[in-house]
Amino acid sequence: MGWGDNTYTQQCLMSFSLQGSWTIQIMTGFMHIGFGIVLTMLTNIYTSVFVIGEIPFLGGVSFIISGCISIGAEKSPTECAVKGSQTMNVISAIFALLGIVAFIVDLNLNGLYRPSFDQEGYLVLP
Repeated sequence: MGWGDNTYTQQCLMSFSLQGSWTIQIMTGFMHIGFGIVLTMLTNIYTSVFVIGEIPFLGGVSFIISGCISIGAEKSPTECAVKGSQTMNVISAIFALLGIVAFIVDLNLNGLYRPSFDQEGYLVLP
């Protein structure tokens, strides 16, 4: 399997079906960044582990990069492009798992957020 051998890349593209997955990856990346912006604006009310660790931004950027590399692998399926796309997909999955762990830690540290109001109507955190 040399650099000019197309059988490897065609088999990898058919087995991993990169076609169309890049759209979902890029949209997920923008949603991560959008939710990160919302959580950043709520830091005076609610301090989250996500904002401190910048997980929505790192995860969002990794999903966008992964989607762009998948586009490149779909347009010109060389062995290097397919392996790079697979590697970036694994890195994005690791960021997703780190996000899940951070969400669990956030729930354990802060508990479920239940706002309560005092007698004047001001928001009081538990």
